[in-house]
Amino acid sequence: MDIKSPLPFETSDKAHANLFNRMVNTLVENDNALSQQIAGITNESLFKLTGDQAIQDASVSGEEYPIGITFMDIGQANDTGYPTRFGFVKNEKYSNFRFIQYYYGTGNEAGSYFDSTGTWCRHWWTGSGWTEWHKISGFCHANIGTTGKQLLTKG
Repeated sequence: MDIKSPLPFETSDKAHANLFNRMVNTLVENDNALSQQIAGITNESLFKLTGDQAIQDASVSGEEYPIGITFMDIGQANDTGYPTRFGFVKNEKYSNFRFIQYYYGTGNEAGSYFDSTGTWCRHWWTGSGWTEWHKISGFCHANIGTTGKQLLTKG
């Protein structure tokens, strides 16, 4: 995209005209620089891993994942370390030392949707491997109950 420079502003007040024209020229230069950066963006680092390419086993080393952002579907047969059996994974990998994996549980399991809905994350680092899964959003729940009578006493 070619950005055209506007005609210079002219007035009898040369000082204000020069200030205005310098400001406009700076904006045009910034637009040209931004346009060049945008032209360089490609989808080469955004992947949707499907079928045999999808990593269905959560114990696979983080070094096996490609650099960039990848998406994977986790289906019914999953019982290999992801937080739930249904969901999808988003990987954000900059290097083997900077890699985070998000798991989005979709809540469509036979059990309670409280347990299977939410977002989890974990990190990979070459020296120590995967961290534990940490739930960062979703339904909170508690199972509270009592057995027998609870006596109240004056206090």
